[in-house]
Amino acid sequence: MVSSLAPAQEGAVLKPTSDPFTERSPFLLPFGLTVTSDGKLIPEPGPVFTEGGNYEGIRFPYLLSEPGPIPYPRWAVDQGWQGKVVIAVEILRDGTVGRTKIMQSTGFSLLDETADRALKTWRFHPATKDGQPILQCFEIPIRFRINEAE
Repeated sequence: MVSSLAPAQEGAVLKPTSDPFTERSPFLLPFGLTVTSDGKLIPEPGPVFTEGGNYEGIRFPYLLSEPGPIPYPRWAVDQGWQGKVVIAVEILRDGTVGRTKIMQSTGFSLLDETADRALKTWRFHPATKDGQPILQCFEIPIRFRINEAE
């Protein structure tokens, strides 16, 4: 998994280091989303992506607005496919999403690719160090859940 604490270097390979979701620091609380089969996007905000937050002189990136929609593919709903995908995301100095890598699959490439495509459209206020924008990598868990009523 990608460390949440070290700024990324341009051209660097996203490598697993530690699991930030097992940490207890309030600045490392994961930001996550649940996509429901009726088209709702339920954010599970954490300080990293909703407020920024400072840690060792680095201000974390945060979403500039609500995350863009992630459609739940009708085929996946019809097949009963659910699951959680975790995507490592590189947030560039201008706040756009750079490279992404699926770190944990739902087991269904259709769901994984749908989440990855949507995530690449999101815009962030970039991470900063000493007031200067820096590259930063984080992992974002996205859950696909079929509504009980369906």
